[in-house]
Amino acid sequence: MSDLGELIYFPVMAKGLQLACIAEMSGLPWTGFTVEDEGPKSWGEIKASGVAPFGQMPLLKTPSGLVLGQSCAIANYIAKMAGAALEGESDNDYALSQMLMAEAEDIYSLLGSCELANWKTPEQRESAAEKAKTLFAEQLPAHFKNLEELASSDVSDEGKHSDCKFTTTGHTAGEIYLLGMIHQAVLAGGGLALNASKPVRGGAIALYYPRLVGWYNTLLERDEIQKVLTGGSAMGTFNQYFLDTPSFNKKHGIEDDSGYGQANGYGTVAVDLAAEAAKQKEVMKALRKSQMDKPPPVAMKKDPKTGEMVKFESEALKDDLPDEEVEEVEIEIPVGDDY
Repeated sequence: MSDLGELIYFPVMAKGLQLACIAEMSGLPWTGFTVEDEGPKSWGEIKASGVAPFGQMPLLKTPSGLVLGQSCAIANYIAKMAGAALEGESDNDYALSQMLMAEAEDIYSLLGSCELANWKTPEQRESAAEKAKTLFAEQLPAHFKNLEELASSDVSDEGKHSDCKFTTTGHTAGEIYLLGMIHQAVLAGGGLALNASKPVRGGAIALYYPRLVGWYNTLLERDEIQKVLTGGSAMGTFNQYFLDTPSFNKKHGIEDDSGYGQANGYGTVAVDLAAEAAKQKEVMKALRKSQMDKPPPVAMKKDPKTGEMVKFESEALKDDLPDEEVEEVEIEIPVGDDY
């Protein structure tokens, strides 16, 4: 069994989370570490050694002695070593995997352009506040819509989606890479956009992106992915790189009740998705009740003598039963400790 080598990165998700997940999903042996503040494992000494091809991380030191830089190159090298497990079972799988990896890079660029990184100053973050609102309210939904159309699933008679995926396996290197970027977008405040829902007939609530969400949740719950997210992989704990507003404000001791989170995911108000769904369900119930309270439609017919429209009453539907008189009585409801 081939050894992938040693993966090196900072102790933040950013470009490291995806690669650690891909390495774990490869099933091949690998080692790695996140850089330390001082010593031979510090970024300062690694950079000074000249080992990094482009003077940046992540890095993968391969068993042959080759040192790889650039995230996508590392992801594809791991996929090549793993074969069909990560490259896919067909040429189409491979092509889709590459396309999704490029899409993930686009999402990463959007997150980075909105000053959401954990090391940004409050002034820097504030300067891009409007841009971030647009990201969560418009740009991410547009990306999610395109991904939803690319994904496939099995749909039951009840309209429920299962076996959601983009490729034959659902977990090529590109899909795992995309998962990492979407997960970081969710942590930064994009959960509302991803789980956006709408009321449908019968009072139910339907997701806008059921195939995308189904794929995301299924892959996210895999043991290999959870191992990385919980700090159990060779890389240890990855800290969140892109921060949602509540986390950022807490870090900087900022009190903010602007409530942006309710509108577009970028703000200080935590929104309970289940509560939002319940609220939409109540709206649908109220709409149905308003329809039920309306009087039934009256059938009309044309009077052959006068030519006017008159109410139609069928003799077959009439009964000869007398109207019952209902006696009004008071009902006592016991009140006590059992009520």
